Amino acid sequence: MAEKEKDHEEVLKFIQKHQGSSVLVFTDGSVYKGPVGCGACAATLLPLSHYGKECTECRAVATNVDILTCKIEGGIVLGLKLVNPYFNDRVNSGKSESVYILSDCTVAIDIVTLQQARPHRENKEIGGQFT
Repeated sequence: MAEKEKDHEEVLKFIQKHQGSSVLVFTDGSVYKGPVGCGACAATLLPLSHYGKECTECRAVATNVDILTCKIEGGIVLGLKLVNPYFNDRVNSGKSESVYILSDCTVAIDIVTLQQARPHRENKEIGGQFT
């Protein structure tokens, strides 16, 4: 089995394990026309219940922006903004509920979770994309 197929299988297992018992938010950001250009982001919230409504929001981030900005300020922040109204609209069930914000950018995850400073672009950029 190829590495990409294994990765895909792991993601599907994670989703199957947590869907219905945790809120899952998938985030992404992208830039058009090279490492700096027109940026956009999107986030999709999968609710706790299979009967709940999936929510997706997309936004333009800026022109002359890098991919890391789109992934953090766009994707992850947008995902967090979807979570607040979701829980505000729900009746408190009294049980603990988990939220998973998922991103494909380890640098963005580290910056958000470890509160690290943004790296210099030349240190982390590989082929126009951050890893």
